[in-house]
Amino acid sequence: MGRQPLVLVADAELCREVGIKKFKDIPNRSIPSPILASPLHRKGLFWIRDSRWSTMRNTIVSVYQPSYLAKLVPMMQSFIETTSQNISMDDQDIIFNEFSLKTATDVIGKAAFGFDFGISNSNNHQNNDKHIESFIKQQIYSTTMLKMDLYGSFSIILGLLLPIHQEPVRQILKRIPYTMDWKIERTNNNLNSQLDQIVVNKMKEEQRGSKDFLSLILNARESETVSKNLFTLFKTNYFEIIQKKVKTLT
Repeated sequence: MGRQPLVLVADAELCREVGIKKFKDIPNRSIPSPILASPLHRKGLFWIRDSRWSTMRNTIVSVYQPSYLAKLVPMMQSFIETTSQNISMDDQDIIFNEFSLKTATDVIGKAAFGFDFGISNSNNHQNNDKHIESFIKQQIYSTTMLKMDLYGSFSIILGLLLPIHQEPVRQILKRIPYTMDWKIERTNNNLNSQLDQIVVNKMKEEQRGSKDFLSLILNARESETVSKNLFTLFKTNYFEIIQKKVKTLT
């Protein structure tokens, strides 16, 4: 990818060996330039590094067990059925990309956050239509901008050719209005704000259990078995806003 060597493995057994048996021995993976250009995506499990990666993986490894994953199948099926029931029965074409995105977003929200976004169900009044529409648009934009072609941001393209200059240039461009890096930064900040609110609400639950990624992480953070610094919840520019929201809620 640009100047970064890339090895493609097609052998199924070798993929299984690396992806499952030896996965814990590979704490750091190379980060593509589009991910480097998006701090929101860079916080994902596959891109964090060193001891933070090991601790995060050990915290959520229980949800990778076959017995737990099997329990997610009925939940996924329920969202698929709900989405299919809301399909218009007239002769209008169905945009499958939007159809699958709504379903996937609801599944991820429930499995990762224990939160029902209500996107699949048009009759769900948990969120108003403007909130749902805004979330979907921002999610689509944030994800589709992670591309390594000439339609990507200048910092991403530069990261392919001169990786050492990518972050300094991104820091400059994200402060210049209407550049693509500026737009991506604003979108990711808005998404961060909405996700932070979900975290705040989850923190207020007294009996949250351990049925999703977020609950497992919060439980570990509140225990004395791991350092709270490893699970810092708020690393966005909206820290002060979230603090005000917590005071309002309490």
